Amino acid sequence: MKIVLVRVDGRLIHGQVTTGFARRTGANLILVANDEVAQDKGQQSIMKLAAPSGVKIEILSLQEALQGLAQRRWPNAKILMLLRSPVDLLRLVEMGLTVQKVNVGGVNNAGATIKITNEVYATPEELEAWKKLDEMGVDMSVQWEISTNPTNLNKALRKHK
Repeated sequence: MKIVLVRVDGRLIHGQVTTGFARRTGANLILVANDEVAQDKGQQSIMKLAAPSGVKIEILSLQEALQGLAQRRWPNAKILMLLRSPVDLLRLVEMGLTVQKVNVGGVNNAGATIKITNEVYATPEELEAWKKLDEMGVDMSVQWEISTNPTNLNKALRKHK
């Protein structure tokens, strides 16, 4: 079992993830970790329809995802882990998930008005989560789609006081 990419993207599973990032990383499991989506059968059905052929989808709460990783529930998996917000990522890190590098897609969740980059907007709570992740030494880069060059999110965050 290996996490090949951790991505924060408000859209979770969508075309760029399924056709670009999953293929490029060789992921055979997309692990969506989000408490709300884990309870929403409608959203789960839509996401599962977007899964690329041969790639399994698991949609779990943050706690369930962390437990599954700790218990090595997917021993042969190359995991693309998707999170909706930096708040979710920070919670997982604080619960014990080790993350050194994060790929960030479009993050513009409800109420987000603080512009960090063209692709990333944050609520005050999300901005604080991004900053804490930066302080923890997590290397974060924004990459809207697989074909674009990444932008260093850590540097962009340090401009916000």
